[in-house]
Amino acid sequence: MNRWKNYRLNVGPIEVGMLISIVFQAEGPLPGIVSITPGCSCSSAKYNKDTMELTVKYRAESIPKHLRHQGWYLAGKKVTVLYTDKTTDVLSFIAKVTN
Repeated sequence: MNRWKNYRLNVGPIEVGMLISIVFQAEGPLPGIVSITPGCSCSSAKYNKDTMELTVKYRAESIPKHLRHQGWYLAGKKVTVLYTDKTTDVLSFIAKVTN
């Protein structure tokens, strides 16, 4: 059963330090949500049951030292949604972070 229109999104290129919003659209009303847990401190997430959208705010972190020579890296992040029926969904996104 698919609860979300997309479980994985490619947000394309973004710059270091940029704050973006990524929106996951539910297919329909969801069972009760117990928690929404972003995979890192660079992200936050909130579900709006009226619009049936989960909005993730993500701030692109600095390019890791070992990748600075190429000037970019791929950031892959996850958000876990836990429901009252004890099931979970893992939503993810990827972005190409550049200077």
